Amino acid sequence: MKKLLLIILVFSYPSIKLFCQSNKGTLSLSIGPSFPLGNYAKTDQANNLSGYSKAGESINISFNYKLNNGVVFEAMLYGERNGLNTKAFANQFSEAGFFTFYGDPRYYSNWTIDKKSWNVESLLLGVTRHWPIGKPNGRISILAKTLLGLAYVQSPELNANSKTDTSYVILHQNNASAIGTSFLLSAGVEYRLSKKIGIVFSCDYFGTTQILFKNITEGIAATNGGLRVPEIYSLPNSESTPIAESFTANSKQTIISINIKLGICFTL
Repeated sequence: MKKLLLIILVFSYPSIKLFCQSNKGTLSLSIGPSFPLGNYAKTDQANNLSGYSKAGESINISFNYKLNNGVVFEAMLYGERNGLNTKAFANQFSEAGFFTFYGDPRYYSNWTIDKKSWNVESLLLGVTRHWPIGKPNGRISILAKTLLGLAYVQSPELNANSKTDTSYVILHQNNASAIGTSFLLSAGVEYRLSKKIGIVFSCDYFGTTQILFKNITEGIAATNGGLRVPEIYSLPNSESTPIAESFTANSKQTIISINIKLGICFTL
C-alpha cells in the first residue's frame, strides 16, 4: 500500500499544481477499511468466480473543481488491497483429492499458504454534489458522488505447501493483471474546521465489470512413496520419482467492495 500511495501522489502532482492556481479547487485524502462483497468475497470451491478475498484497506486522493455552471467536477485516484483468505484455501486443500491421473486421489494435510493480496488501482471521473445543512455556508454538508473510470487489477499469486511425516507437496499459481471499467458511488459528510480545511467521512461502493485474466497456470508437485530421509522436505528426497501435474486457463473476477473512509480536505 505504501508503493501504491507513492504512485498516486506522483501522478497527482500535475493536477494539484493546476488547482492551486484557482480558488475553486479542493484536494482531499481519505483512507479506511475495505470489505469485499459478492463473488469477490466468496470461498466456494465449486464457484469458479470465487475471489477468496478478505477485508483490507482502501485509499483515494480526490480533486474537486467547481465549474462556472455550479457543477462540481471530481477526479479520483483510487487504490484498494484485499488479502487472500488463506484459511479457506488451507481447509479446502486438506479435503481435496489430487493426482487423480495417477489413480486414486491423494489427500494431503497441514497446508501453509503464503499471504498475498488482490490489488486494485483506478482513475475515476465524475460529479459531486454538496448540500449544506442549516446556513448556506454552514460547517456541515452532505456529500454524494457518482464516478466512472478504468481499473488496473492484479490477481494474487498463490504459493502453498503441505508437510507431513511421509510427504511434501508444493503448489503454485501465477498472478496476472488486466484492465476493466470501474465505478464508484459515495455518500458522506463534510465538516469544515475552517475555510481552508475540513474533515470528510464517506461510505463508498466501488465495483468493476467482469475482468478477464489470461493464462493463469496452476502446478502441483509432490513426493511419491514417502520421504527417504524423515523431515527433509524437498522433492529430490522422494522415495520414488516425484509426481506433478499442471494446467493453464483463463480466469474471471468482478471486484465489488464497500469502503468506509475518513479523510481531510483542503480548499486551494
